[in-house]
Amino acid sequence: MSKVKFKLNLPGLNALMKSGEMQSILNSAAEQVQGSLGDGYEIETAHPISFIAIASVKATSRKAKLENNKSNTMLKALGGAKI
Repeated sequence: MSKVKFKLNLPGLNALMKSGEMQSILNSAAEQVQGSLGDGYEIETAHPISFIAIASVKATSRKAKLENNKSNTMLKALGGAKI
């Protein structure tokens, strides 16, 4: 068997991870998760920090927070997101 070596292009990877396209993919996944959760959950989108784009869903209402603490609803909804 021959060994394959590769070297990551870190500047290119960093550019990809904070690109508008990556942010769009993350926003889409966050919308799917939030859509499956219903009321009391909101999407937070942050501008890229040092090297990554970010999108997250958080429980905002008391009912949603209690529901998530009891049943891990956000974690379960994340498993159903299609990226």
